[in-house]
Amino acid sequence: MPDSATLEGHLKTLRDRPLTAELLRALMLAERRLTEGSDLLETALADDHCPAPAAGAFEASMPPSLTSWLDSLTQASRHWLTAIQRLLEAQKVAPRPAIERYRERWLSRETPGAPWPALQAARRHHQALRAELARRCR
Repeated sequence: MPDSATLEGHLKTLRDRPLTAELLRALMLAERRLTEGSDLLETALADDHCPAPAAGAFEASMPPSLTSWLDSLTQASRHWLTAIQRLLEAQKVAPRPAIERYRERWLSRETPGAPWPALQAARRHHQALRAELARRCR
C-alpha cells in the first residue's frame, strides 16, 4: 500500500505531464478517423463501387504502418489506463461520485462509449468493412 508521499509524487507527475489526456485525445482522434474511413467504405459498398488504388486490387487489411501505429496506441493506452485504475483503486478512501463517473466515462476499458473500447469497436468494424469490400472487388 503506497504511503501518502509516494502517492503525492505520482499525482504531481500526472499533473506535470498529462499523459492521460494525450492518450485519450489520441484514442478519440483515431476512433474518429477510423469511423470516417468506415463511412467511406460503407458508401463504396452501398454504391457497389470498387476503389482502384495505384497498387492494384483493394487490400482487405489496413496498411502495415497504420496497423503498427494502432497496435502501439492500443498497447500504450491499455497499459496506462490499467495503471491509472490501479492507482485509484489503491486508495483507502472511497472516491467521490464525480471521480467514479469520470473513471467510467473516460478511463474504462469496458464501458462501450469510453475512448478505449470505442476505438477497439471502430477498428473491428473498419477491418470487417475492408474485408467485405476486398471480397466484393476481387
